[in-house]
Amino acid sequence: SEGRFEFAELPAGRFSMSANKSGYVGLQYGQRRPFEAGTPVSVAESEHVERIDFALIRGGVIVVRVIDDFGEPLAGAQIQVQRYQYGPDGERRLTQAQIGTPFMTMTDDRGELRAFGLTPGEYVISANVRNIGVPASSDEAREGFSPTFYPGTSSAAEAQAISIGAGEERSIQFAMTAARLARISGTVVNSEGLPAAGAQLLVMTRQGNGGS
Repeated sequence: SEGRFEFAELPAGRFSMSANKSGYVGLQYGQRRPFEAGTPVSVAESEHVERIDFALIRGGVIVVRVIDDFGEPLAGAQIQVQRYQYGPDGERRLTQAQIGTPFMTMTDDRGELRAFGLTPGEYVISANVRNIGVPASSDEAREGFSPTFYPGTSSAAEAQAISIGAGEERSIQFAMTAARLARISGTVVNSEGLPAAGAQLLVMTRQGNGGS
């Protein structure tokens, strides 16, 4: 109840330590800013290391509400909370951000999702609706929704970033972009030219900000 901890009977060595609590920003020991590497803790044989303390900050919150083209709440929309980071190749690209509920990313019956525990910074929010119910053999054009970025665009370049501070809560709302659905079909075979049953395929945009 006082926030104290102890790890006893450890072998000598170097240890990485981190602290996490729901609603707060996770922190590695020695970390001064987000995405920075922490400092390992060195322990000698029979040594008693003290004052390995953490000061967690409350994470930011973004409440996302998604509506359809008639202004009605859209339940079951998949929400992505992303931020720009530089990859190993030096290119700046959108990457998935860590939120308090990593396995709960769909809007509820009110068309809402509450993303909490966010590290202070700027975030790009997008929504995607799985257009379930379109027959695979159908050749006629179908109406649906394209992946949509806040404040209501299908282009990641035109997305408006949401700036959030420690413990700050913001609410946003945007409408999904209606679109004519396209279809890609083909066949997967193995090295012998035989059908590769059970193969798993992934379709992703070249920018890497949406997949199916």
